[in-house]
Amino acid sequence: MSGDWQRHHLEPVRAIGAYVVYFSQLVLLMRGLVIRKLSPPEGPRTLAELALGEASAIQIANAFFAICQEVGNLDETELRIGRSLRSQVLVVIERRNDIAHGDWWTGGLEPDMTISPSRLIRIKPARADGTRVEQSLTVADLDQESRDLINLQFAVIEFGNAALGFDPDRRVSDLFELDKKRAVRRARL
Repeated sequence: MSGDWQRHHLEPVRAIGAYVVYFSQLVLLMRGLVIRKLSPPEGPRTLAELALGEASAIQIANAFFAICQEVGNLDETELRIGRSLRSQVLVVIERRNDIAHGDWWTGGLEPDMTISPSRLIRIKPARADGTRVEQSLTVADLDQESRDLINLQFAVIEFGNAALGFDPDRRVSDLFELDKKRAVRRARL
């Protein structure tokens, strides 16, 4: 039983850690593109790095999408694509806050000697519809959220490269389309 018990404790911890790292990479990519845009072409990036060094994820996301909109020469469809991607990033920021700042129970023995699933508990005093949020999450659930986050990373970096002019041969609309108001990457040929 100890091997099963240990696996049910360590695997959720691994999956939680992977999600947090992939989220951090998303913020790093957005910050890096902003720093690159704000820095002189051949000069040091130190000043832009210092300006954004302690910015929160939401501040980085807001700056990233605002700068993309400001300098991207985006048409109306491309603006909607940017708004959709920003919305997806904001959802992920809220989710990361829950995962990273919530209280985790990574399983344990039930009275019948089965192992209970991992639970994420988040206390949100300002919520009007219930201050306690509890969710059971499997390792497979967390791993899928990590894969979704990696896909969002790719989408954000492609959007940023096109909007900020780092990929001058492609427009945002060459890379993305809207599917029911949601930005999705176009299939590659």
